[in-house]
Amino acid sequence: MIYHIIIHIVSLNISVFLGLVSIFAYLKNSNIRMFFMALGFVTLAIVEGIMLLSSTGNLGNVILPSVNIELPHIVLLIMITLFGLGLLKAN
Repeated sequence: MIYHIIIHIVSLNISVFLGLVSIFAYLKNSNIRMFFMALGFVTLAIVEGIMLLSSTGNLGNVILPSVNIELPHIVLLIMITLFGLGLLKAN
């Protein structure tokens, strides 16, 4: 179980680092594509934080009752959508 937690800690650190780098890149260039990529990395950090808390037992499974889907899956869908917008958005 400790390796599972370590993987989430490392993933959280990497996603926070990439989020900060992409935010600084957006502030420097003010490109809408960079904005969507920055939001994608921020949502990756959020979902990694949720999964870390879930794997340590500090947070139970957060299920949205109206659609019966776990919250990390919704956040992952938002993240993939933001990355897609960042990659496919025309200038």
